[in-house]
Amino acid sequence: MDRSITFEEINSYMDFFNYKRRPTVDVHIGNITMGGNYPVIVQTMTNTNTLDTEASVAQCERIVAAGADLIRFTTQGGCAKQIIFVRFTGS
Repeated sequence: MDRSITFEEINSYMDFFNYKRRPTVDVHIGNITMGGNYPVIVQTMTNTNTLDTEASVAQCERIVAAGADLIRFTTQGGCAKQIIFVRFTGS
């Protein structure tokens, strides 16, 4: 039986005008702390091929200029992770 939820039912579960933030724990990422009583941080994830260092760095520069506090990357396997680490850190 397919049954839609009504607006009244949604309101009975959530009070939109007296919203209370759920308690969270502090999470430390580098020199950034988020969660707990800390303010919300702006974060995003790149959509470039992370093996294309120039494109990834250029996108990061645009993201930082737009005001992001945290940028996340993804890689395609352990080998790619090591290549990126060497390219970004020089180690």
